[in-house]
Amino acid sequence: MNVSFTVHGVPVPQGSKRALVHRSTGRAVVIEQGGVRHRDWRADVKAAARGAMGWGEHPCLTGPVGVSVCFTVPKPKSAPKTRRIWPDRRPDLDKLVRAVLDAITGEVIADDAQVVGMIPTETFPGEPDMFGRIGLDRPGVVVEVWQITEDCSGPYELCSNAVSTATSEGRRG
Repeated sequence: MNVSFTVHGVPVPQGSKRALVHRSTGRAVVIEQGGVRHRDWRADVKAAARGAMGWGEHPCLTGPVGVSVCFTVPKPKSAPKTRRIWPDRRPDLDKLVRAVLDAITGEVIADDAQVVGMIPTETFPGEPDMFGRIGLDRPGVVVEVWQITEDCSGPYELCSNAVSTATSEGRRG
């Protein structure tokens, strides 16, 4: 089974976690930093994931899965108009991915440990990512989750040429 969905809105990265000792009890307390924007973003992703799974009609995927996430982030107003630039500034791609994986856990997948392969990319609206997939027309994310089968078919075919090209170029050098 394959699941895909789109969420519009400015992607918000997963917040960091802090451990503190509670003054009165002396117990360790873990606090997740992220704020209201983070909470709202994860709620939007969770709702889209739930909708993609038929609002509870289908159980979570089991076994190994692959995940593709293509984030479209706002392009800076100061970006040059005559040449291509990449979203190589904050937010970090890995923290954006963590927020999505946390949101789809319990909705699409039972545990994020099931993810054995991932294709995360980041681009600007209307521009291609590094695999040539065109970003959304406005900020958001496209999420695809697929079960890994014996033949390992799935969106990995998108990047198999990129991997073999990079490997052969590395040998030339």
